[in-house]
Amino acid sequence: MQFTQSRRIGLLDHVIMDSGCTNTTICNGELMHGLRHAEKELDIHTNVSSRVLNEAGFLGRFPPPVYYDEDGIANVLAMCKMIAVGCRITMDTDFDNAFIVHCDGNRKMQFVNRKGVYVLEQLGANVKPGISGSFL
Repeated sequence: MQFTQSRRIGLLDHVIMDSGCTNTTICNGELMHGLRHAEKELDIHTNVSSRVLNEAGFLGRFPPPVYYDEDGIANVLAMCKMIAVGCRITMDTDFDNAFIVHCDGNRKMQFVNRKGVYVLEQLGANVKPGISGSFL
C-alpha cells in the first residue's frame, strides 16, 4: 500500500520520539540540512515495508547525521541516539505525561503524549514547518 502526501500530513510536520527504534529517520526533507549520500546505507524493516535508505543529513543542531526517508510516514527521533550524544531524558507522570530531553546548557525539549505517541512541543505548540529545523 502506498501512502499519499495527504495521508502523511498528520505526522509529516511533527517530530516524534520513539524508545523502541534504533535509528533516527526523517521523512520531511524541509526539516533537514546538508542532505547527501549516506556514508553507510540503512536497511530498515517496518510493519509497512522494507527499504534501504541511502541519504543522510542533519536535523537542526542534533550532532549525528540522520537518515532521510522520503517514503516514511513520520519524523522519528530515536531515544537511544539522543542519550548517546549526552542528552538526559526524564519523565515524571505525577506532573505530566511527557518526556523532557535535557540537552547541553539550558536547552530542553518536551515530547508530550498525543494518542500514545510522544510529539515534540516547542514553546507550548507543536512543531511547525520552518521552525522545527532549529529546535535541536
